Amino acid sequence: MIERLWFTSIILLVAVFGPIVAFAQNEKSGSDDLQACATNAGSPGVLFRRHFNTLVAPEVFNSIQLTAADGSSYTNSMSTVADIILFPDVRFEQQIQVFSMPRAKTDQRTVIEFRGSSGEILTSCFVTVVEYDASIHDASKTRVGYCNFGGNNGVSNLLVGDVRTFDLPEKYRDGAISPRSVLDYTLEKGWRQVTFVANSAGFATFVWLGVDTGNGMLKGLCPFIVLN
Repeated sequence: MIERLWFTSIILLVAVFGPIVAFAQNEKSGSDDLQACATNAGSPGVLFRRHFNTLVAPEVFNSIQLTAADGSSYTNSMSTVADIILFPDVRFEQQIQVFSMPRAKTDQRTVIEFRGSSGEILTSCFVTVVEYDASIHDASKTRVGYCNFGGNNGVSNLLVGDVRTFDLPEKYRDGAISPRSVLDYTLEKGWRQVTFVANSAGFATFVWLGVDTGNGMLKGLCPFIVLN
């Protein structure tokens, strides 16, 4: 389980820790013309607080530096001051896994710099953490990889109290879901099926990693809407 492997570090820190645009090739992270990062949220630079997203990254880089709006900065993913956590090795093609902490400040820019082996900036961009709002955001645009649960190609809809079991196309390796107050899951024998339990109304994201690493470890980042 991701909670037991790469996701364990997030739990210890506090809690369950679309259109693609090009990266800006800026050498100055504070530049006013810095472009928004390419994310899966359906709007450039947007990450949803308390949720998993993906971020397009260079194919090869050595380190990641993040600089918050207050000027504080940290390198790579596992810093106790981090509001945004990146998992460079958890990839779907050129997208890497991202998680925005429940405590992350909303509507403030965080600059992300991907650096080479000599510390040079390969590319940089900014992200902004927001609350998911169904009247603004299209959950179907957040889908990455395999999410065809129940034959649904976009968003999976459940009702509060539903317990649904779905097949996976390959053997499950790891996974996580957030927020678990909205949706939880368990794995079935053989780890080729997953059962979802709808706890409360809201939006949730389920991520899963497969055994086959052909296009990356990340096999699906899947949106769910739970309705009353």
